[in-house]
Amino acid sequence: MPRPRALLVSLLVVCGLGLLLATTLVWGPPLRASDPTPATGLPTTGEGPIQATVLRVGDGDSIQVRIGGDKRTVRLACIDAPELDQPPWGAASRDYLKQRLRPGTPVQLWPKAIDRYGRLVAEVIGELNLNLVLVEDGQAFVYPKHVHQCDAAEYRQAEYRASRHRYGVWQPAGGIQRPWEHRQQQRLQPSHRPRPALAPKPSWGSDWPAPAPSGAGTPAPERQSGTPQLDTPHTPTPAATLRFQGPRPPKPAAPAGSKPATAPSHPPH
Repeated sequence: MPRPRALLVSLLVVCGLGLLLATTLVWGPPLRASDPTPATGLPTTGEGPIQATVLRVGDGDSIQVRIGGDKRTVRLACIDAPELDQPPWGAASRDYLKQRLRPGTPVQLWPKAIDRYGRLVAEVIGELNLNLVLVEDGQAFVYPKHVHQCDAAEYRQAEYRASRHRYGVWQPAGGIQRPWEHRQQQRLQPSHRPRPALAPKPSWGSDWPAPAPSGAGTPAPERQSGTPQLDTPHTPTPAATLRFQGPRPPKPAAPAGSKPATAPSHPPH
């Protein structure tokens, strides 16, 4: 009995190895942590770097690369470069990165996260660590909110040296406005525009036009007596003024032979 059992186990092992070999030949090797994920097509954070080729530079802290056969937008981790609407610093930072990363340059990406815009956040390594070089040469600030993703002490030391030598964004005393503060200001600006002042309401009410000041305009021409005032509104005359105010006319004389009517002294029976 021991010999048939050993033969059965060996047969099962051989079948398992054959099945694994067939799966590898058909589907390829299993995905690594640094490979693009099938669901989103974006690389995931992992231990090893991702090989990529630079296609173009967007601004001072974002680039477009090719990973395998796919295009990806990469946000440089742990730093924040001036925005393009912060002249001349934004354009200077972008041009600096363009000189360092020309199209076709091979780079290694050390992924840190995927941001809310779907970009891969990574350290970009060419001949040097480009993220760190931008800070060292005063073309970007350390991003306090996300510097924990990198070697924070190394990045802060590089920023300190750039500020001491007044490189790039540190030329003005204390440095230019920080990019994250600039973006926050731009988001709040539309809601803080001053509203137009409302005209005060007149004391005589809003339903009637304002009375014309005395003496203003051209005086109306005098009208001839007896001319009807067609444009003058009619005002009712009080009843008291309708009574006759002059001497009354004499009463008509009674006809001859008639007696004046007198009131009876006694009421009729």
